[in-house]
Amino acid sequence: MAKAIITGSGFESASFGEVIAEHRPESSLGQASSVILELENNANSAENFFWLRRHSESGGIAPHRINYRANIHALHELGVTEIISVNTVGGISKHCEAGSFVVPDQIIDCTWGRQHTFFDGEFLPLKHIDFTFPFSNSQRDLLIASATKLDIKLVDSGTCVCTQGPRLETAAEIRAYAIQGADIVGMTAMPEAALARELDMEYASLCPVVNPAAGLSNEVLNEAAIRERALGMLDTAVAWIKHALADS
Repeated sequence: MAKAIITGSGFESASFGEVIAEHRPESSLGQASSVILELENNANSAENFFWLRRHSESGGIAPHRINYRANIHALHELGVTEIISVNTVGGISKHCEAGSFVVPDQIIDCTWGRQHTFFDGEFLPLKHIDFTFPFSNSQRDLLIASATKLDIKLVDSGTCVCTQGPRLETAAEIRAYAIQGADIVGMTAMPEAALARELDMEYASLCPVVNPAAGLSNEVLNEAAIRERALGMLDTAVAWIKHALADS
């Protein structure tokens, strides 16, 4: 069972271990966002893992222009069956404050126009999947257990609303999402999670909360501040993921 990590904004320079190979599988869906790195798992030398940067090596691909299908299919072609995804988010609920980590168990999809399925009747025949519980319980349990062992404080459940981007949300939108039950807001978990489910891949999201959502503080939201906070949370997230990979 091969494993992979997918990282987002602010994590392009992360160090997950020694790179032993580079892969770029080809398919009719196009190329993945970045070269897929194969890394040695020092804690489990019998099993390497893969790393894909969804916004490219430089972080320049906007959320709505990511080829999510190519990314997930490329990992599938490499034999990946389990994915830990890092999705930086804004906090909506009071308990999801900036600087905290959330492992969500539900999602609301507010994206549009993205290529969101393999079962489109062209690439693969039409098929309806069950998506009642969008995140893998086994992968979520792994992340939560590793956080406990490392004494990392986290919110172990919650609902993520996925918006289109690349603009940040309005204060009115955040109020509406809060009424709908959203705890955090991001731009990249969908259609990534659904595509992984379509290919029977276990997928869970680790969400660093890098800012309070629009209208919930006096803080002016800007990309530089968001990336700075993401970088400040990077070392903890990397240690957490490496521990989870070693325990799996």
